[in-house]
Amino acid sequence: MDTRREKIEDLLKFEGIECKGFGVLPKFVMRDVDLGIGAKGLYAYYCSLAGSEIVAFPRRETILRQLKINKETFYRYQEELIREGYISVQQIREKSQLFGANVYTLVQNPKKLQMTRIDQEVKEGYDFAYYAGLKSHGYGIIPRIVMQDPRLDIKAKAIYAYYVVYTGAGRMSYLRRELILQHLGISKNTYGKYMQQLVILDYMAIQQRTEPVSSNASIHFPKSNISDHESKRHPFSHAL
Repeated sequence: MDTRREKIEDLLKFEGIECKGFGVLPKFVMRDVDLGIGAKGLYAYYCSLAGSEIVAFPRRETILRQLKINKETFYRYQEELIREGYISVQQIREKSQLFGANVYTLVQNPKKLQMTRIDQEVKEGYDFAYYAGLKSHGYGIIPRIVMQDPRLDIKAKAIYAYYVVYTGAGRMSYLRRELILQHLGISKNTYGKYMQQLVILDYMAIQQRTEPVSSNASIHFPKSNISDHESKRHPFSHAL
């Protein structure tokens, strides 16, 4: 037997924007009007790291640099997430250790979640399976590469994450801007400012879509497409 052949292993890898890893982002959290846009951005960042059960957490300095925030802002957003019940933080320390390690848990069944009954058409001979907890309200896949891009402000990342939770099936129904602003708790100017960041860095593309409403008139709706590739204009590294 050829020993060289035994050492060869087959590999499977992603391509596109998910090649650096990704996580699951619940729609319920991104639509929660009690949660500010900064806290939503931090939550999306955490979700992008949690593709597996347990992951090594980046150093705080790395998080601050990647989210373009200071230490006080970081703790304010994190306390907001804890207060609303979306994350919990537990410190684990051995008796011989002076400092402990923090374990961040993304809570899947927060107290404020009002579980809605999922109506299924009952058919004889068929069983049904569905998600419980936050996932039961829908979710999207959040790419780690976007959340760790230090060129993007945390509010731009939150806007990107908001769109992501509506694109789980590849396409989405048109979202009225008024509803987006309400869910994110921001003004039209703030939305435009950070959407421009996403467009410049090639993470989102804005197209004008014409929908005929009658034979005599047409109305234009802005349509946002999430780019499924890394930004080619400004490459960057992802050191933790």
